[in-house]
Amino acid sequence: MKTKILSFSIAILQITISLILIYGLYFSLDFFLKTLVNYSPDFKYSDLSIFKLFKNYILKIILFLIGFVGGILILFKQKIGDILSLTFWLSFLMLGFFTIFELYKRGNKEPIETKQAIYYLALIILKLLFISFYIFKNKFSKKDYIFPISFLAFYIIINLI
Repeated sequence: MKTKILSFSIAILQITISLILIYGLYFSLDFFLKTLVNYSPDFKYSDLSIFKLFKNYILKIILFLIGFVGGILILFKQKIGDILSLTFWLSFLMLGFFTIFELYKRGNKEPIETKQAIYYLALIILKLLFISFYIFKNKFSKKDYIFPISFLAFYIIINLI
């Protein structure tokens, strides 16, 4: 009974996080494009780098869609939902590491807020708890780890490029 309630609450949390972040990314991309078009006199759409758009927006939207679909499938008690959720939380964990890395990389140019770094570190610890919940709650076979690990490797490689 406790596992069902915990699984349900994590699914709802995962769906909520995914929807909020998709909404935020949409408005961020919209603001970015409107700013470029309106305030850059010599801007042409051909100047946009498809790779940078993919790296900064589309890859994250795919990640959050995986989280959304995984959360819904957990509610319907599907095994693929657990696999997608594991993929989401692992990649979301990496997103936190890359965010902290970007904060410290920018640290030479502008001051880093200690509260911001502590906040992201606390989120990373929370994500690790969710990941451990999925790993220990579900008995995954070796083939169930293929998609999460391959997506995570792809996500890390794209972010490091």
